[in-house]
Amino acid sequence: MFAKTIVVVPHVHWDREWYFSCEESQVLAVRDFGEVLDHLEGDPDYPSFVMDGQMAVVDEYLDTVPGARERVERLVCAGRLHVGPWFTQTDEMVVGGESIVRNLLYGFESSERLGETMMVGYVPDSFGQSAQMPMILNQFGIGRSVFWRGQSQFCGTSSSQFWWESADGSRVLANQLPLGYATGKYLPTDPEALRRRLSPLFATFDELASAPVAILPNGHDQMPIQENIDEVMEGLRKAFPDREFVLGSLDDELDLVESSASTTPLPTVAGEFLDGKRERVHRSIFSVRMDNKVANARVENRLARVAEPILAVAREVGLDYPKTLVDQAWKELLESHAHDSIGGCCSDKVNAEISARLANASERTDLLVHYYERYLAEAVDLPEAGRLVLFNMDATPGVERLVTAEVLTRGERFELSDSEGRPVPFSVIGTEEVDPGLVDRQIVAAGNYEPFLRTTIQLRRELPTVGYEALVVREVEGARPGTPRAATSGTFETESYRVAVNDNGTIDLACKADGTSYPGMLAIEVEGNDGDEYDSSPLADGRKVLSSDVVSCRPTIVERELSVAVHIAYELLLPAGLDGWRVGASGASSTLGVSLDLEFDKASETVGIHVTLDNACDDLRVRLLVPTGIASSASLSDNQFGTIERPVVDPGMSVWEEERWSERPDAIFPFLTYVALADDARTVAVLTDSTREYEVVGGAHDVIAVTLLSCVGTLGKSDLVRRPGRPSGIAAPTPDGQCHGTLALDLALVASPEPASRSLPATRAARWLTPVEAYQRFAYAPINISEAKAPVPARFSLLSQADEGIVLSAVKLAEDGRGIVARFCNPSDRPRVLSLGGSGVASWLTLAETPAEPSETVAPCSVATVLLSDPSER
Repeated sequence: MFAKTIVVVPHVHWDREWYFSCEESQVLAVRDFGEVLDHLEGDPDYPSFVMDGQMAVVDEYLDTVPGARERVERLVCAGRLHVGPWFTQTDEMVVGGESIVRNLLYGFESSERLGETMMVGYVPDSFGQSAQMPMILNQFGIGRSVFWRGQSQFCGTSSSQFWWESADGSRVLANQLPLGYATGKYLPTDPEALRRRLSPLFATFDELASAPVAILPNGHDQMPIQENIDEVMEGLRKAFPDREFVLGSLDDELDLVESSASTTPLPTVAGEFLDGKRERVHRSIFSVRMDNKVANARVENRLARVAEPILAVAREVGLDYPKTLVDQAWKELLESHAHDSIGGCCSDKVNAEISARLANASERTDLLVHYYERYLAEAVDLPEAGRLVLFNMDATPGVERLVTAEVLTRGERFELSDSEGRPVPFSVIGTEEVDPGLVDRQIVAAGNYEPFLRTTIQLRRELPTVGYEALVVREVEGARPGTPRAATSGTFETESYRVAVNDNGTIDLACKADGTSYPGMLAIEVEGNDGDEYDSSPLADGRKVLSSDVVSCRPTIVERELSVAVHIAYELLLPAGLDGWRVGASGASSTLGVSLDLEFDKASETVGIHVTLDNACDDLRVRLLVPTGIASSASLSDNQFGTIERPVVDPGMSVWEEERWSERPDAIFPFLTYVALADDARTVAVLTDSTREYEVVGGAHDVIAVTLLSCVGTLGKSDLVRRPGRPSGIAAPTPDGQCHGTLALDLALVASPEPASRSLPATRAARWLTPVEAYQRFAYAPINISEAKAPVPARFSLLSQADEGIVLSAVKLAEDGRGIVARFCNPSDRPRVLSLGGSGVASWLTLAETPAEPSETVAPCSVATVLLSDPSER
């Protein structure tokens, strides 16, 4: 449709960090943001300016120039400076749903302090758009979205204006930015120059528009405001007399689109936007700088699934909830969630800063967990001083959990009992002596050097849901218990599986329930990587190494009462650099050490996989292979609060070269907690607390390949096999991107004799990611704390939720402090009924924690958020 009206939108896209640091960005902001304020105040006819939709950079500017706050507030309140709704410009592919929700919560909080929030889901540069974004935005009262990357005809429409729906029926009015957010940067004033530059762009607008209107974004990365915009507008009107030009905002253009839609209906589409047709989405960026990706996943999961629920439980039994400390951890995490930051496509200096922030967020999270477990353990109302408190943040009642805990004693033996004195059985899986100075330095200072004994135990127990139970630890006479010994026998059984451990580093799994065999699982595939910090890419004449073809090792098996531990270790001799990966090449070699530590819970189908890589090589991609025997046309994985089905062969592969796409659409995709292949009879799933990239490979498309490492030494390279043409970013060296050294990743495997609708991989992933925490109250501690002001019960459950198809997503203090908020998501394709126990519901809320209509039915791929009733009212 002919775009009769062109809305010129002044803006700036402000990468907080990229190949430059946050500090450099802040120096630039002092001048550039000040000039924006000066121009808006000096020209009352200049309508408005968009501050990139994110508050972190505005907050940092105001921290640096506090005297500008009143100026900013006046302009925001007048509708001339558009701020928010985000805290940082979030990535939508490899960050979890709770992170995106907190990003908006903090963004709204900050922008509303200045006056009002821009109610547009504006993400001009994120590498793909999540299918769940309409649902998330709607729950914050946002009905509009503007983005750039990810669209092709395979997304349901080629139009740049459309209604975009999530699976639950939520929808937003979407405007895709054809050719990006910088098409109107540094516009000339000369009509002929404008005609030469913009005629091809306007032709693209006309080709893609569903309404007679388009956005011309007047801005770029860290671009100063274009102060001669009036002369530019005059030149545009002369150059294109058949069009109307308006200086305005994103909402001004979207108002016109919506008005047009009342007479000319817009297309309606659903799903994600992750195609690199006109613009790059960097489908394999999900594994770049895997060290930071792993750190991010672990902090996200521990903060939302463990730390906040434990703090909520503590508050409900009378302790304080340190919201400011929680906010600090979240904000440090979110500062690393911008597309370049979490993507890893940054300079080594910036990636080091990201790593430090993630480490700080992790430290804050772990210390909150440690000290609040300790506060609760100290306050438990038991006469015995020795106690072991078990914290279970899973919400499903009636589930026996396998608990692994460490108990510190002076003597050799101890017993456990519950608060009623009933014995609690356990098995010992390890012991070690501990220097007393590590327990409490005052012991050594007093001249006592007798070591303590740390005993690692396992027990199986049904625990209070989203709560805790305190057990009594009592030392008794007796010799130190023995521990299971390692064996090299290659087979064993659990309730679910028969397992053979092979000397080529793989395992064979046989499911007892249906007799299905899964041979050759967990091989490592390595190939040369000619990519950069945006994409992995193979060599045109490259080769691969498969560990099962070259490895001969001696795995060890330790069979315990409740579990079996398997250790597999080997070293791969690989080309030291990229040229050695070419077919027929020879040259220097280096090593990749591989260690797989498998944990089989004898009563569970979930197998823990702890992978340790010790890398000394350059330019390689490492993947873990899980053959399933399930020939598939589509994979199943999770996105934010939902489930997404993706083709194992992208339809764009048949046209990308002919249509000259920006990148080859290999079916490399992100996942957050699980990826699965399934049919009508069975499901094989890989769960993750680390890497979040997979591809389905194999001749029958039946092998899940999970990326463990993507090593590169350049920020941006040109002419890749998967991404022809110019480099992305800049051609700067990034030697730290080779990820030398040790990297540990945590995964799990499930082979279920049921289809996905009954095996519930999302529920299994959530439970695996929420292990039982154990804290021992002991007579000694390195740091003393004050005595508890009031006792707390020996057993406590905050809430339970009976439908296993509904997953607990968050338990936290409400943003306004009025009580505890619990959030549940329904990742399935059908409505489910929320069945809460233990806690009443005071009110129903949106993701923004504003009032919502009560409904116990949770729509598919949607959420239910409730404010729990006060403990005194239960």
